[in-house]
Amino acid sequence: MARSHAARRHLYLVTSSVGPTSEAAAITTVPSGSVAIMSLDPEPSGDAEAMARSLCLRALTTRAQTRKELADLLRSKGVPADVAATVLDRFTAVGLVDDVALAAGYAESRHRTLGLSRSALRQKLRERGVAPETAEAAVSHIDLEAEESAALALARRKLATMKHVDPPTRARRLLAMLARKGYSASISHQVVRSLVTEVDLPEP
Repeated sequence: MARSHAARRHLYLVTSSVGPTSEAAAITTVPSGSVAIMSLDPEPSGDAEAMARSLCLRALTTRAQTRKELADLLRSKGVPADVAATVLDRFTAVGLVDDVALAAGYAESRHRTLGLSRSALRQKLRERGVAPETAEAAVSHIDLEAEESAALALARRKLATMKHVDPPTRARRLLAMLARKGYSASISHQVVRSLVTEVDLPEP
């Protein structure tokens, strides 16, 4: 299978560290912290632990998963709690489950591409089962200046789609959009005041 030089640098083989000697999966990491399963033994042994390993590996082909997300998946499939814990502990030990890396990659990419605020990012990480302290560490690089800059960029893009909308409606829609992205009222009002000068917004 042809692979780029970058992909080859990150390719490694997970064999007995994940399961029995009959099971092997080639894993490659990507910058966001996701993992992709390049190959997977299609015939697990059929016992609960093998089924749990197979379920986790297949879930990881879709996107990086938090430990809680995988635990919820295994629970929904009827995998006993002790078996699930054993498998997840092993996956964590070999780096296939890493909430710290996942949270950092998620926060960086969603802030950069979607303009989500620190508050929104923390909430979404918590919803995925990331521990509060891990979520906080993941967003720690986003300071007030970065939030203001991201909010301004979002508002400018939105404003460009409202050329024929009256100023009060523009302001209202911009404020609503920034609120959905998780920005505080103070940042939202500051940004909208700078872009829609025809409207005298009250203090938040």
